[in-house]
Amino acid sequence: MSEKLKPNFTAIPNVIFDEFLRTMAPGATKIIFAICRLTYGWGKRSDRISLNKLAEMTGMDRANVSRSVKRLGKLILITPGDRRKNLAAQYEINVDVSDSDLVSKAQQGLVSNQQQAVVRPVVNLRPSKEIPKKEDGAHHRARKQPHETDPRLQTLIFAFVTKYLARVGAPYVFLKGKDPALLKRLLTAGHDSPAIEAAMDRYFADDFYSKTGFDVGGFAKAFNRLNSAGAKQRHNYEQGAFPEL
Repeated sequence: MSEKLKPNFTAIPNVIFDEFLRTMAPGATKIIFAICRLTYGWGKRSDRISLNKLAEMTGMDRANVSRSVKRLGKLILITPGDRRKNLAAQYEINVDVSDSDLVSKAQQGLVSNQQQAVVRPVVNLRPSKEIPKKEDGAHHRARKQPHETDPRLQTLIFAFVTKYLARVGAPYVFLKGKDPALLKRLLTAGHDSPAIEAAMDRYFADDFYSKTGFDVGGFAKAFNRLNSAGAKQRHNYEQGAFPEL
């Protein structure tokens, strides 16, 4: 008899088996089991876990790990790490989700694509230059109606910082004004939000762009290439092992 197959004591909440397992994507299932093993399995509520560790445990590549983390939505909490101190992000099961929310999520098939994993703290935005008290009318009207209020743009901003955190393991410092303007330009050029987010997935999955570092400027510059038929076909081929994600 194998000693390794005797019952051990990694606690996994029953609701995962009872409510979510039948609808949860395979990649998301692997990730939440891995987080339970690395936290509850060691008697911890949370722990610092690198994307490489999750990739090693689940057999998925980093891009699929990132996508699966996103699919778990508010079932997990993520506290960004500190790249300067070589600290990975901290993960934990979100026990503060209400029972009614859990039932609702189960009925919706886990979580919708619009929901995101809860990231703590909120991404730190670089402060803009101080605006003088006296300003002309045109400047005042422009400031009262900033393009950042566009809900599509808000979705893209959050998508980028979430994907960056999952890929790099550290929070992205958003250049207020410049970065939103670059994303807004893609929207005004006629590209819809899902297409831009799909291009973001290809951007963060491609090691070619990691050589210069990931940022909104680099993404916007590479967008035409990322949105080409060849880039889409290559990405689909590379992710073919997990087509359901």
